[in-house]
Amino acid sequence: MAEHRPDAFAGVRRLFTGGDVVSPHHVNALLSRHPGLTVVNGYGPTENTTFTCCHLLREPLPAGSATVPIGTPVAGTRIFVVDRGGRPVPPACPASSGLPATASRRATWAFPSRLGNVSPSPAPGG
Repeated sequence: MAEHRPDAFAGVRRLFTGGDVVSPHHVNALLSRHPGLTVVNGYGPTENTTFTCCHLLREPLPAGSATVPIGTPVAGTRIFVVDRGGRPVPPACPASSGLPATASRRATWAFPSRLGNVSPSPAPGG
């Protein structure tokens, strides 16, 4: 819709997107075309039913951005960003997200990718 009907967003103040990888190109095009629009990138695996993290964008991303950041955990949620060996990593590193699945009390390890800028919760016990 952002590509074929960008004017459909005229007057929209906040746009939530999620469910798949968000295109930096399309986010930038919408934000450039519609000043005052806030895009919220909602991130979360199927096991968590809905968004686990959100990142608000009010201005276009830097030129050449390959990803849209997943942001910070929503209230009452924690996220642990780990490398392939399960060790905590700093923000913006290639990683997997460890999202505690509250219903099953197990950690769900999903989405190996470049997560962009994320504000992970402190490591368990840390």
